[in-house]
Amino acid sequence: MNQCLPYIKKLCNAVCQGYNLETGGEVANITIKGGNSLLVELGDYIDKDAEKEKLLTQLKKLEGEIKRCQNMLSNEKFTSKAPKEKVELEKNKLADYQSKYDAVKEKIELM
Repeated sequence: MNQCLPYIKKLCNAVCQGYNLETGGEVANITIKGGNSLLVELGDYIDKDAEKEKLLTQLKKLEGEIKRCQNMLSNEKFTSKAPKEKVELEKNKLADYQSKYDAVKEKIELM
């Protein structure tokens, strides 16, 4: 994250407030490479209802993808006949979808 900071500051005309800070509920949060999070205080700049609706739509989409992956991985025909790489890919997708699902759910709870 430290090497990205000068670019983020310049592009966004941003100021770094510090690292690992507690924030209120009105922030935009995105996970960037390395597991770091970029938080942007939004205050009065967003429509909370529209943002919540967007997150709920995203949550439903992720639920569908999680269910699809779980169905594939629980299908014995798929796991026994598919190449190991394909099975591993689906396991990785499932873990990724679950991680994203948890993050979106946490954002909704903070609203």
